[in-house]
Amino acid sequence: MAKLVYPDYQHESMMKDYLQETYAFGEKYVNGDGGCQFYQDYHKWIKREKQNHLGINLEPGFVPATTYFYLENDQIVGTINLRHCLNNCLINHGGHIGYSILPSMRKKGYATAMLKEVIEICKRW
Repeated sequence: MAKLVYPDYQHESMMKDYLQETYAFGEKYVNGDGGCQFYQDYHKWIKREKQNHLGINLEPGFVPATTYFYLENDQIVGTINLRHCLNNCLINHGGHIGYSILPSMRKKGYATAMLKEVIEICKRW
């Protein structure tokens, strides 16, 4: 059964596999990964993600946000980024939630299930 988890150091190789398959599928950008794709050093991205989650030391134009991985059988099947608030740019071109599903796992209901879980998290805030 798939579950939503907060990214951790133990997910590094899983995330590399996720990005590799996504790029091999011909996609040049990964939605919902919290910018992980732009970091050569996964550990630096984890530090940045924790800051984004807490809303501290945000880069210009960024808002507090939390990234989750959707895991099943020790594989990331999806990524989802939940923005805690919106700025003018996000109101027009982004919204509160960005997400993606691993190309080989699409059309299997993972996006729907992942979105339901993250909406439950929103209700608890």
